[in-house]
Amino acid sequence: MGKRIKSVALLCVVLSLIYTQHSAISYAETDVGKQTEGGKSENIEGEGEDKELEKPEKPEGEAGDKEPERPEKPEGEDGDKEPEKPEKPEGEDGDKEPEKPEKPEGEDGDKEPEKPEKPEGEDGDKEPEKPIIKKFSVKVPKVAGNSGYYTEKPDIQIVHNSECGVTKYYLKKGEQFLVRGSIKEKGRKAEIPGERLEDGEYVLVVWMEDDAKKRLEEMTLEKTLKIDSREPDVQMHVQGGFDAWHKGAVKLYAEGMDAYSGVKKLSCYVNGAFVGDIKGAKGSFEITESSVLGNGVEVMVVAEDRAGKESSRIKNLYIDNIAPEAEIGGAKDYMITGKPLNITYKVQDENILSEFAARIKREDEKGRKSLLLAPDWQKTKNGRKTVQKLTKDGIYQLSVFAIDKSGQKTEKNMQVIIDRENPVIRGIEELDGRHLKSFCWDIPAEDTVQDFTTYTYEILLNGKPYHRGEKVTVERNHVLEVRAKDAAGNRAKAQARFKVDRTAPEIRFLDVEEGEAYEEKCTVKVGLGDAEDTIQRVQINGEDQKIHPGSQTCRYTVQEHQDYEMKVTAVDRAGNCSEKSVSFTVMPKKTWIRKIAEPVIKTFTGETKVKEKTDAEEPETSKRVLPIKKTVVTVAAVMCLLAVAGGLCYRREHEEEEEEEL
Repeated sequence: MGKRIKSVALLCVVLSLIYTQHSAISYAETDVGKQTEGGKSENIEGEGEDKELEKPEKPEGEAGDKEPERPEKPEGEDGDKEPEKPEKPEGEDGDKEPEKPEKPEGEDGDKEPEKPEKPEGEDGDKEPEKPIIKKFSVKVPKVAGNSGYYTEKPDIQIVHNSECGVTKYYLKKGEQFLVRGSIKEKGRKAEIPGERLEDGEYVLVVWMEDDAKKRLEEMTLEKTLKIDSREPDVQMHVQGGFDAWHKGAVKLYAEGMDAYSGVKKLSCYVNGAFVGDIKGAKGSFEITESSVLGNGVEVMVVAEDRAGKESSRIKNLYIDNIAPEAEIGGAKDYMITGKPLNITYKVQDENILSEFAARIKREDEKGRKSLLLAPDWQKTKNGRKTVQKLTKDGIYQLSVFAIDKSGQKTEKNMQVIIDRENPVIRGIEELDGRHLKSFCWDIPAEDTVQDFTTYTYEILLNGKPYHRGEKVTVERNHVLEVRAKDAAGNRAKAQARFKVDRTAPEIRFLDVEEGEAYEEKCTVKVGLGDAEDTIQRVQINGEDQKIHPGSQTCRYTVQEHQDYEMKVTAVDRAGNCSEKSVSFTVMPKKTWIRKIAEPVIKTFTGETKVKEKTDAEEPETSKRVLPIKKTVVTVAAVMCLLAVAGGLCYRREHEEEEEEEL
C-alpha cells in the first residue's frame, strides 16, 4: 500500500503544479482510508458467522483448505497463498511489470477502489519522466529590402508552445530596452506592433526557461532587425540658383540624405534621359542640354539608399548654350556713298532676349559727334527688328547688340560714310604728347585714313618719308605727319608730336653720404634729375614711406640711433624705372674725450683708409692676437689721454696761482 501511495504522489508532483500536488496527496490519503475501512468490514463480517453461513468467495487461485472467510488482501499481504498478482510492466519484480496495476476483487463482487495507473515502463522505485518542453515560435515578416533591411516596420509575434516552462523575450535598440516580457500559458501570444518601432537596428532575443528557471541555451533565438522605412531625401543646387539662366555646361550639385542605412547612389536624368550615376551621398553632374523657346530643362535626381528605397527630386534648369544673333542690313562695312541709306537692325534668340538695342553715332565733317536714336522695335517670329533711314553727310558708326537671359552677348558694328568732304585721318591724335621707349607705326592704311572715295596717303617722320612698321629708338622729340588726298582732290593732314625716351630717371640723395654716421639725427633729401620724372616709392629699412603722387622731391628726418637704408624708386613718363639706395647710421652725440681719443685709437689700431687684408690672407695667429692687441692699445691710448688731460689741468691751475701772486 505504501508503495502505491508513493507512486501516486510522485506522479502528481511531476504532472501538476504545487497547487495540484496538494490535491493529489489528499486524494491518495482518501483512497487509502477507503481501502482500510473496506478490509475491516469484510473481516468483521466473516468472524460473526457460523458454519451454516456461506463462506465468501475467495479470489481465483486461492486453495480450498486455506483459512476460510478472510477478506481478500491487497497484493503482497500475508496468506498461505497469495492471490494472483496482476501483470506488471517489464522491468518490475518478476519477469514483467504489469501494464496497469489491478486491484483484487472483494467478496460478493465488491472491488476495492481503483488506484491510479502507473506510466508505462515506470518502476515503483524510479522517478517519473520529466515533461517535454517545446520551443517557442517567432513570426517576423520576410526582409523585403536590400542588404537585410526592412523597408516597412515589421510586426513581431512570439508564441509559447509548451505546457511547461516559460518563454521570455526582450527587444532593445542599442543599450535601451524597448520591450521585455514572458509567457507561461500554452498557445498564448506576445505581439510587438511595428508602429512602435522607429528606424534603426534592433536586437530581438527569445529564450526558454524550465520550471527551475534555468535558461535553455538550445532554445534561444537572437535576431537582428534593421529597419529603414523612410525614403532618402534629395537636395540639389547650382551656382546662381535654378531661377537664373545659365550659359554653357552647368554643374549640378546633388546630395542624398538618409537617417539610417545611408545613401547608396545618386542617378541623374535630363528630360527623361539617363545622364549618369555616382556612388555615395554627394556628387555633381554636368548638364549640357539647352533650353528651347524659354522652357526649362527638366532635371531629376534619384537617390537610392542601401535598403533599396528610392526618392527623387525634379527641378527645371534654364540653360542657353547658343549666343543670340544680331545683324545690320542695308549697307556694307566701310561703305562710301552719296545717297541716303535704309539701315535694318535685327536681333533674335532661340530662347528669351534679355536686352537689345541699336546705337548710331554720327560724326560730321567738322568732327562734331552726335548720337541718334533708333526707331521703335517691331516683333518678328524669333526676335525684333527696326529700320532707320540715314540722309545727312557724315561718318556713321553703326552698332547693334543683343543679350539673352543667360548673359551671352552678341554685337555687330558697321561704319558707313555719306559725305563729299575731305578724307578723314584717324589714330594720329592718340599719339600726340606721349613719351615712348620706342615708336613703330603699323596700323593698316584703311584704319588710318577714311574717305568717301579712293585716296592716296603718305606718312612723314620729322619731315622724311616713314615706312610703316619701322621701329624708331632715337631719343629725341619727334613729329609724325600723315597726309591724304581723295580722288576729288580733297586733302587732309594730321600731326602728332611725341618723345622717345629710353633713359631711366636719375635719383639724387642730398645731405647724406654712403656709409657715414651722423650724431643724434639725419635729414635726407631726395631729388630727381628731370622735372618730368616722378618718385614712385620710398622705403626706409624696408618700410614704405608716405609720398605725394607725382612728387619730384621728398625729405625725411630720422632720429633713432641705428643703421638705416633708404631705397627710392622713380619712373618717367615713358615707363623707364630706376632704383637707388643709400646706407647711413644715426648715433649718439660724442663726448669731447671720445672726439680726442678717436684719432689716436685709429692711429694705434691701424684703422686707416688703406684696404685691409682679407681674413683669408691673414694668418690664424694674427687673427687670434689682433683683438688682444687692440684692447691693450686702446687702454693705453685712453690712459695717455687722461694723463695729458690731467697735465693740462694742473698746468692751468698753476698758471692761475702765479697770476694771483703777481
